[in-house]
Amino acid sequence: MSRAIVSLIVGAAVAAPALAQPYEFTVRSAGTGASTMSSTFNGTATFSGTYIGNYDQATNPTGTRTLNFSPFSPRPGPPTNISKTLSGNGSANGNAPGAPVGTYGLEVSGGTVSLTSLSTNLIGSAAQTPAPVNATVTYQSFMTAAPDYTYPYLVPITVQVGTATVAAVNVVQTGPASGAITGTVNGTHSFSLSVPVDVTATVDFQGSPVTQTSAQTLAVNGTVTPNGDAATASLSFQLNVSASSNTPQPQPTTPFAFPPPSGTGAPANLLLTLTINTQSTSVTANATLPADGTRQGPVCGTSDFNGDGDFATDQDIEAFFACIGGHCCPTCFAGGSDFNGDGDAATDQDIESFFRVIGGNPC
Repeated sequence: MSRAIVSLIVGAAVAAPALAQPYEFTVRSAGTGASTMSSTFNGTATFSGTYIGNYDQATNPTGTRTLNFSPFSPRPGPPTNISKTLSGNGSANGNAPGAPVGTYGLEVSGGTVSLTSLSTNLIGSAAQTPAPVNATVTYQSFMTAAPDYTYPYLVPITVQVGTATVAAVNVVQTGPASGAITGTVNGTHSFSLSVPVDVTATVDFQGSPVTQTSAQTLAVNGTVTPNGDAATASLSFQLNVSASSNTPQPQPTTPFAFPPPSGTGAPANLLLTLTINTQSTSVTANATLPADGTRQGPVCGTSDFNGDGDFATDQDIEAFFACIGGHCCPTCFAGGSDFNGDGDAATDQDIESFFRVIGGNPC
């Protein structure tokens, strides 16, 4: 084959549109350039339940006992410990930092970028600071022993009944998302996408998770920098999760230090067993997900097709066309005439891929 013909083929192949380049990315959750997330949350709830002193005849004989309200009668002795009822409404708000973890796929094809399989937990391993849950509580009048207090019901009181944290914010892509490349600088492509997702926020109240899921479309801005078999990328977006539920959520029994009537002194130590009757949760977050990726799909041959240690030589070209004709040398590329690794051998696409690689370009 003459060098003139080879030059024409190389030029045509290099000028041909680039094949799709799919990459799978892992979010960079630590180190230089790690992912970030900042968010705020607030929640409200109504609840009802029971309370009783933490006295136990065998395991806690000096604990608090709750008694019927009878201020002019002597307190009955152990083991009298009577359950009482309460109801109320509470709220919590705070900040939730994140170190997002997860994966996503990006494919660059011509002037288009497609996002697939986005799945991330925006909280990741970031430590959370519990926010107090302050509640206005209505309760039955009662008395206690150890310590001896009298609690006549007069008006609802405001107490802290626990703490809340955002345990997880999961974002999972639910449909395709593609968009045009909006700019390219030094090999880095910029793009904007509308991405359908399910967002699930989990707020932990005293060790009991409350989960809300909403379907929404995220406006995602991103960049991707292909570099052969590797690539870097970043996605940025804002999300809002706002949901409510009227499904009762029983909570585990938790210790509670009921304030003394005078405001000073030791608390009455109670056990609360609550059911959250209604709730609403709102989480607003801004996230950036830098990631490192590897190219997926078939393995392409190299420009040292004949395996002699010299790259992009006339001998490599001759060996390639001999292989296309059904005569592959023993040291030739293991994929033979399926140069682009797509499962079809000796096709025009294999020839185009071969000459792209010979010219120093991706497969």
